[in-house]
Amino acid sequence: MNQRDTIIQTASSIEAMPPLALELIDMLQSPDAEVGEVAHVIAHDPSSAANLLKLANSAAMAPRSPVTEIKQAVIRIGLQRTAQLVLHGVVAKHIDKPITGYDLVPGALWEFSAAAAIATHALAKANESEAPPQAFTAGLFQDLGKLVLGHFVRADGEAIRQLAFEQGHSFEQAEREVLGIDHAEVGAILLESWGISGAIHDAVRWHHEPENAPEHSQPIAYLVHVAGQIVNLTGIGGGADGSQHQPSGAALDFLDIQPKRVEQVMRETLFEFENLKSLTTQSAGSKKR
Repeated sequence: MNQRDTIIQTASSIEAMPPLALELIDMLQSPDAEVGEVAHVIAHDPSSAANLLKLANSAAMAPRSPVTEIKQAVIRIGLQRTAQLVLHGVVAKHIDKPITGYDLVPGALWEFSAAAAIATHALAKANESEAPPQAFTAGLFQDLGKLVLGHFVRADGEAIRQLAFEQGHSFEQAEREVLGIDHAEVGAILLESWGISGAIHDAVRWHHEPENAPEHSQPIAYLVHVAGQIVNLTGIGGGADGSQHQPSGAALDFLDIQPKRVEQVMRETLFEFENLKSLTTQSAGSKKR
């Protein structure tokens, strides 16, 4: 078995995200999701339900009166934001770990993933439009493949770094040349094994080369690609690959990216990222008390 096959086999055997995460992903893909449906799903996960109630009653929400039911909490926080916060919390438990091959300290992948998900919406807003419902999840999952590939990148790190930093290859090109596969493809294989397909899968698979995504998935792939590039500029969750990824001209043209617009998206991403950290910290603090 060659190294590529070994990596694919490893990716295919990774334990799936909890059912709660997979159900929320389905709901986030639909613009017609209802408060009652989301509340029902969350209510079946005691930890997420408790954290959501604490968050809804926290100072950050400026509550006029306490809420005691999940449905009330969803209404107070907002449907999409609730699903995103809970999904992010569930995913964070799986990705909040060091990834030595990419020099990612504990929490770094969590931070990058959160910021990238937020940036997809900030980008759409800067273009005076709304991000497709799949964009947040695709942004959150775009570097999921690093969880698997990190071990292999560490073993062959010198060869990969030489190609990327001395010969000017993009980091994903260097991964492919040395390992026979890159983290984007590994991430897509992970999603396939969990039953996640469609635009989320396509955007993760092609987030470094969005022009190669299937045509129906390209708008989301473009958003995710540029969001990741912008988060790299902020320095949030940076690792060994750093800025050694080439921006897609097709994505920049599609989104009509201008310097002022990049600055605007960076500011909003940083603001919303700090807000998210504050909300999750308050929820965790409530739990400790």
